[in-house]
Amino acid sequence: YISIHNLIQGSKMLRESNYTIRSLENSFSLVKDTETGQRGYLLTGNQRFLEPYNDAKNKIEQQLDELEAELSNSPTQAKNFVKLRESINGRITVLDENLDYKKNNKEITSEQLLSGKKYMDEIRRTVALMQKEEEALLKSRTDTMNSFAAFTPWLIIFSSLLSIGITLFFFQKVAKDFNEK
Repeated sequence: YISIHNLIQGSKMLRESNYTIRSLENSFSLVKDTETGQRGYLLTGNQRFLEPYNDAKNKIEQQLDELEAELSNSPTQAKNFVKLRESINGRITVLDENLDYKKNNKEITSEQLLSGKKYMDEIRRTVALMQKEEEALLKSRTDTMNSFAAFTPWLIIFSSLLSIGITLFFFQKVAKDFNEK
């Protein structure tokens, strides 16, 4: 029972790690979508380019909340997440400011663009660090699950043989007692 329970728990933990890695990728993808939409609008002035920007911007907060809940069990990842959220919020703020400048026909300076790039670079580094951390955890969980998976069949065979042995032993005792009576 314990071995099978550990296998089930290990499988669940593997799914959680894979889900966290995908959530990190989705969060980063949403930030890239906002950046792409903003870039298209800045280049063309066409409002249609703001659709991916607005869609992604609306989804980012929910995605980050879900990711935060997933990472709440790991102090290291929770610390990294705080840094990630701050960087994403900073990047969104810079994107919003750039859009406001464009809408008000003001010139966007290279310093403004570079400040956004700094945030994006920080987001990239933080996501890569968090994914690396999660992949290490995934490897550890996979190794643990594989050891339980290798151990479980032997445990089942041993338990089966032991139960057959106990059954035969008590069958002999009962048969002997029956013959004596």
